[in-house]
Amino acid sequence: MFSSWSPEQTSNPDTEKNVDPLAGAGSGELIRTCDHIERSTALLDAFICSFQRSTTLFFGRIVSNPNDLPQFQDWLGYSMTYNGVPYGNGNALHLHNSVEIFVALDGDFEIGYTNPRTELNVNGEDSSREDNPIFTTVLKPMDLIACPAGCFHYYKNVDGSKQVKQILTILPGRPSVTWAPEVVHKARCGGAKCNDRGVLELPPATYSDDKPTMMMVAPEFPPVAGIADGDLAPFVRRYSDGVTSPQDHEKNVLRLGGPLDFADDIGEHQKMTVPHDSWIKIAYHDLDLQERYGASSVLNLDQSVFLDQDHPRNADFLVVVLKGRVSLNGGEPGQKFDIQNEILGPLDMFKLPSRRVDLSKVEDSNAGSKDYGSNGGGKTLWKAIFRAQGEERATLLIVASKLPHNFDFFFNPKEGGRLKK
Repeated sequence: MFSSWSPEQTSNPDTEKNVDPLAGAGSGELIRTCDHIERSTALLDAFICSFQRSTTLFFGRIVSNPNDLPQFQDWLGYSMTYNGVPYGNGNALHLHNSVEIFVALDGDFEIGYTNPRTELNVNGEDSSREDNPIFTTVLKPMDLIACPAGCFHYYKNVDGSKQVKQILTILPGRPSVTWAPEVVHKARCGGAKCNDRGVLELPPATYSDDKPTMMMVAPEFPPVAGIADGDLAPFVRRYSDGVTSPQDHEKNVLRLGGPLDFADDIGEHQKMTVPHDSWIKIAYHDLDLQERYGASSVLNLDQSVFLDQDHPRNADFLVVVLKGRVSLNGGEPGQKFDIQNEILGPLDMFKLPSRRVDLSKVEDSNAGSKDYGSNGGGKTLWKAIFRAQGEERATLLIVASKLPHNFDFFFNPKEGGRLKK
């Protein structure tokens, strides 16, 4: 179950049957951990031992599986999941045509990456693996990494508690995947029916008779070769390295940006309607009721660190509470807020798409009026205000993005998202 608020929306989507996946698009939505819907995913590596996990889908689709619908009623240009992973489990070696972002939520996760190899012996093992080692780095809770497109990688729960832990994934663009050849071989031995890239044969989606099944195919992407130990270090952000603050808006920020690639089945007219300055920006932000250690007690989302000269407007926002508790108030300035003092705890999240916010006339209580330029006019200003609650410092993960609100593209960003090989 989720809560959503939008002036145009008068019905409650929770009470409607056969809800269109686009219903409520453009509204502010809040999802709490108690409302998460976990699924045992139909993915290729589930046919192999040690790759068990559950998935909660918030945006988009689960890779190679068009049948499961997301909890958020909006399309922000990326698929996003929480994955509950038993100790020693994870996902198998694979790559995407887009950059993939992982955030360790409450435990330690090993991220492995390696060079492509296709030589398999009669048992389906990678016969060259001894000469082609897998390199690793470990994400501590709240650390994140952006795995470049074309890089074979995996994650695994290595937390010392040996309990189920959660990891967040963000995959921009079309939710397609290419599995390593040895993974495809082992899955087939376990009974999987798939093509040579590991895409499972699934029944067509049945959620809507008048909408086509989402395409899951992608052009063949040459795997990145020549990878060495430590090559993914520039793509890691450690929470221990600091967070953004009123004094330093750029500290420890992950920036990814550049032109998009398109699926082969997309027409030229559709390509012309896509923005050229697509980007994702991710940062940590602490809130402290006592404003200790340079942290503020309040964050106004429309005055956040993301609204700078490089990324001034038309941003979609997603806020995830990583730890602590915050209150959320939101609505149109000058009106009675639609959201009043909603308390959010760890792993609760809130999204606010760009179509609900006109940033051309934003008032800053400290600096007066800010002019961020025209947003096209006619959009309703919608503010979201987060306040620290309790004695524990709260940490927010803020994802701002400007991507097409569809899945007909791939995001291999030149800025901050490619291996230099």
